[in-house]
Amino acid sequence: MKKIFFGIVMLILITSTAFYAQDKLFPIFLKDKYGYINDKGEVVFQLKCDYVFDFSEGRAKFEQDQNKYGYLDNKGNIVIQPIFDEAWNFSEGYAYVKVKDKWGFVNKEGKLVVEPQFDNASDFSEGMAAVQVGKLWGYINTSGKVVINPQFVYARKFSEGLAGVRYAGAWGFIDKSGNFVINHQFQQVSNFSEGLAMACLSDKYGFINKKGEFVIKPIYDYAAGFSEGLARVNKGAKPDPNGMFEASGGKEGFVDKNGVEVIPPQFERVGNFSDELAKIYKSIYLGGISGYLFKYGYIDRKGNVVLEMKYDKAEDFKYGIAKVTRETGFMSSDDYYIDKTGKFIWSEK
Repeated sequence: MKKIFFGIVMLILITSTAFYAQDKLFPIFLKDKYGYINDKGEVVFQLKCDYVFDFSEGRAKFEQDQNKYGYLDNKGNIVIQPIFDEAWNFSEGYAYVKVKDKWGFVNKEGKLVVEPQFDNASDFSEGMAAVQVGKLWGYINTSGKVVINPQFVYARKFSEGLAGVRYAGAWGFIDKSGNFVINHQFQQVSNFSEGLAMACLSDKYGFINKKGEFVIKPIYDYAAGFSEGLARVNKGAKPDPNGMFEASGGKEGFVDKNGVEVIPPQFERVGNFSDELAKIYKSIYLGGISGYLFKYGYIDRKGNVVLEMKYDKAEDFKYGIAKVTRETGFMSSDDYYIDKTGKFIWSEK
């Protein structure tokens, strides 16, 4: 039994490492062509197309010929022709794609394993995917069989064995049999991550365990799920009255899973931690019709600003590098990839 367990663990590690290597490419635009670099800033391949996207599980979506989408492998080969009207990243070996006005799923060879028949869909996670039929959401398995009948106003992906669903005007969590294990009672929830989920009651945000108990009291004006052991929280924000957008205003920081504010709310906005760093930004009011200018930087897990807020756009760090943008004039900008010291490792110039 120990040998079998060890073998399973090693298989998971080998598979994860393979996906890591396949996805360690970053999209660029250079000399009228799209392509990808590696984490050293070296161009791996380029191609003529309308746009390229991030790699996921060894496949990258690309756009071609009037909003048609297909997929590339990590050598630049077109492995799935651009025949879909919309498409998303691969997850657990499948991607959801749109043909005319219906959604289905393809495998990595481009075979439609679930025929387009749904009004909307989402990623496979833990062997199940949320799909929409009419106005209601349910779940299918990888064979395309409906295993939880459409009955929810909205449905999140399964994470750590549970999925957040909106039912009868409130959010709760179901198991893979479709049974509520945490009653629908919340205004909003996140996916479970690292054993906890964000939950909102009476316009206040906290974190619950898998019994539905608040282990971090709902005292915040906004919050997001845990990532790398820390969760974003906001004090002083004003909620959107329609519940459609994030709360605005206030100051943001991070709590750990014990509810300790390890980075007290002090920043205008923060992103989730990724690769040990989190985005921060400040807004500068320019007046009149010009509106606001946003400047992005990064903090470490102690809240230290390690990269100053000087970028006009910024993405999360991944595999040690991040894409940033600096405006060079009216309606013009340059993209760069930087390492964690802020050193440019690639520039489109």
